[in-house]
Amino acid sequence: EDRVNSLEKRVFQASKEMINDVVTLLQLMGIAYTFAPAGYEGEEIASYLVKQGLAAAVYSGDTDPIAFGSPILIRLNVRDKKLYEYTHSNILEQIKDANDSLHIPPNLKDIRKICVMAGTDFCEKTPRLGPKTILKKFHEIELTECQKKAIETFSKTDVQDLQIEIFNQTTPLEHEENIITWLVEQKGFSKIRVEAAIQKAKAPKAKAVRTAKKAEKTSKASSPKKAVKKFKIIKGKRIELE
Repeated sequence: EDRVNSLEKRVFQASKEMINDVVTLLQLMGIAYTFAPAGYEGEEIASYLVKQGLAAAVYSGDTDPIAFGSPILIRLNVRDKKLYEYTHSNILEQIKDANDSLHIPPNLKDIRKICVMAGTDFCEKTPRLGPKTILKKFHEIELTECQKKAIETFSKTDVQDLQIEIFNQTTPLEHEENIITWLVEQKGFSKIRVEAAIQKAKAPKAKAVRTAKKAEKTSKASSPKKAVKKFKIIKGKRIELE
């Protein structure tokens, strides 16, 4: 099932109408955007932008940006609905802690090997190996041909100088009324829901980004269960209930 889902992601192509809709919405909201050159993955270009200092981090539901070389990945945890920050520096520390006998400090090449052994959209994971074993034994295990090709794909932009044009709008939500008109009249969305979403987007964000814990602490079995807090909304403000 995981393999089928992975392949479906690779063969999916957005229609011209989908792309135009996304571009229109980004322009109306004042969000900078770019187009991935032909032959490149979207996450590959996003990671390249971070490596070049043109973006702060990659936000994705996938972990492939780590292998593509993005120093920082922001990812939503579907279990606790919180954002977690994954960094190369933290992963390198985990590799070092799990391998006291390594004479050479770990690097991006080691991260990529661990990624392909754990499984990516471009290759299957090494069977019968969990995260702890991969961290400790990655330097001893031979990669499959598919995993080697995946590493070549992840390394493609390391030495390339891509000419990427970034389209930037300076004022967020500058055309608020145009957003409402376009989404409601042309796309059929509910006006009440659109207006509420815009107000939510304009409100200051107070959610902190949490640093991802070590591999052995992020499994589903070890995830702590938190009590669900009850609340109500009064005049657009969230009021916690005891």
